[in-house]
Amino acid sequence: MKHSLTAVMISVLLVMSTGCAGTESAQPVQESAAPAAESAAPASAETTAPEPAAASIDEEQAKAIALKDAGVSEDDVTFMQVQADFENGVSVFDVEFIAGDTEYDYEIDAATGEIRSKDRDIEAAPAEPALPAGDEFSKEDALGFALEHAGLKESDVTVTELYRETEDGIDVYKVEFQSGGMEYDYEIRVSDGKILESESEPIND
Repeated sequence: MKHSLTAVMISVLLVMSTGCAGTESAQPVQESAAPAAESAAPASAETTAPEPAAASIDEEQAKAIALKDAGVSEDDVTFMQVQADFENGVSVFDVEFIAGDTEYDYEIDAATGEIRSKDRDIEAAPAEPALPAGDEFSKEDALGFALEHAGLKESDVTVTELYRETEDGIDVYKVEFQSGGMEYDYEIRVSDGKILESESEPIND
């Protein structure tokens, strides 16, 4: 009888043990690592402003600039030629015209309208009888005529040449001076101080 009771109790304990056995409810670990939001701001676009286009002139404007500088009316011109050219990497207009007994040559910057160089030649007149020495113009007079024509003062220039010579039977003064990066050349008749040739151009380094 004792053996039967013991067996029953063991059976009950086994049943209770089985029923009370806890079921492990392992909760899954939630990895909530939110991906880092990359909020890199887009690089600002570099806006390079285009360089302003250089102002330019046409043939008619180049002609007008040359005539104005020479103080010549187009009605007085007997020959004129305007030609586009390229000089030392610069686009220019070569303007050539004749008015009276004088031939004019200009080189004008096609972008800015600036006069880069100019030249004036007067056709040589027949040889004239020499005037008495006391009535001739001096070298100083010739320099003064050239400076007045160039619109400069003697204190503003460096005189590089000033001498007298005979050319095509005519006594002339050769006058050359520099000022403000420009070089000026003149040929002036001794007898009456008339400017036979004049030229100005930038000094080449």
